[in-house]
Amino acid sequence: MCVPYKLTDDGFESHMAINYYGHFLLTHLLLPQLRAAGTPEARSRIVNVSSCVNKVGEIDYADINRSKNYYPADAYNQSKLAQVLFAKHINLQFEMDDVPVQAHSLHPGVVNTDLFEHSSTNYVPWVRQLLFKNPEEGARTVVYAAIAPQLEGKGGTYLSNCRVMTCHRHWKNSVQCEKLFRFTCDTLGIKNFYGSSEQ
Repeated sequence: MCVPYKLTDDGFESHMAINYYGHFLLTHLLLPQLRAAGTPEARSRIVNVSSCVNKVGEIDYADINRSKNYYPADAYNQSKLAQVLFAKHINLQFEMDDVPVQAHSLHPGVVNTDLFEHSSTNYVPWVRQLLFKNPEEGARTVVYAAIAPQLEGKGGTYLSNCRVMTCHRHWKNSVQCEKLFRFTCDTLGIKNFYGSSEQ
């Protein structure tokens, strides 16, 4: 989180590569298995672990790598917003196509892990121990999204503290969600996300 500027070997800004493009590609590759495993009564689930900072994120399509003006927090926020919009979009498509898969995104809470290695709290660890969730507490909403019977058939939701919450203003905007989806398919060279995993 909030690391110094770095591009991957494929030329992607590291926050977007790790937090978003990797999730997107893995979902694409696993989708045939997810479709086969789901039933109308028990859908397969896709869970994107995002962050509450998605609410202040903005997708900069003109400079997705933030190469012109890099600020670590902006890059992180953008990647977390992308996860939320992606989950919302694919869930809408699953519902339209009657596919037995549902997608969720969530905020696990502020958790005391190595994620904060590049933040000021790294220098005052007692603050993290006092105010942040421990890893077990941070995992609760992730597990809830993955298996809670209460969420069956309620995909497309954004969760925090095991409750459905609202998030970024674009989350309910299907045009914005689809715009990011198509941009990402073009960026990763995916021609048929919902069909075969062959690229």
